[in-house]
Amino acid sequence: MPAGRGLAQCAAEICRPRQLAVPHIALPIGISFFTFHALSYIIDIYRRKWRAARDPRDVALYIFFFPQLIAGPILRWNAIAPQLERRQFRREVFAEGIRRFVGGLAKKMVIANAVALPADQIFALSPNELSPATAWFGVVCYTIQIYFDFSGYSDMAVGLGKMFGFAFIENFQFPYTASPSGISGGAGTSRSPPGSAITFIFRSAATAFPKPATV
Repeated sequence: MPAGRGLAQCAAEICRPRQLAVPHIALPIGISFFTFHALSYIIDIYRRKWRAARDPRDVALYIFFFPQLIAGPILRWNAIAPQLERRQFRREVFAEGIRRFVGGLAKKMVIANAVALPADQIFALSPNELSPATAWFGVVCYTIQIYFDFSGYSDMAVGLGKMFGFAFIENFQFPYTASPSGISGGAGTSRSPPGSAITFIFRSAATAFPKPATV
């Protein structure tokens, strides 16, 4: 067999597509929040915003504190560390936590889930089946769904925190009156001129639907 042909066969065998066995790795829920919390702990210490914890259990509690792992709010070590040292349980705060949690659960289950049904059905339609009124109704339903989803999650997290003796930051304040750049920074904490974000949402939705052809 010629040497050139042998090299070509070897190269073809090497380059032949193969199905690689990809292992199924189960990642924990909220892995991004674990990572952000660990980074915020290191960054706060590096910037000398608060001292390092002496007890490793305090660091573990900060990183793996479950009420806000899934949907936030993202906490900072310099805000939680003082509460770990001087945490107090009071009956009125616990009762306020229950009220806040129940209110957030109602937002999610009663309002957000209700408007999610027509929003999903409308977004599943093809463009030929959409009328302008139906399209705008879907936009409105989806806007309400997103608001009460995140507002409910935030209320439940803050309520659980109060029940355990922690005061979380209020990270969901008038998100639809914040600027789009403020929203992208985190859950509507910005207090920009009213109407800027909601105007941005509806302008974006308007450009997504083609105008009917004129005869």
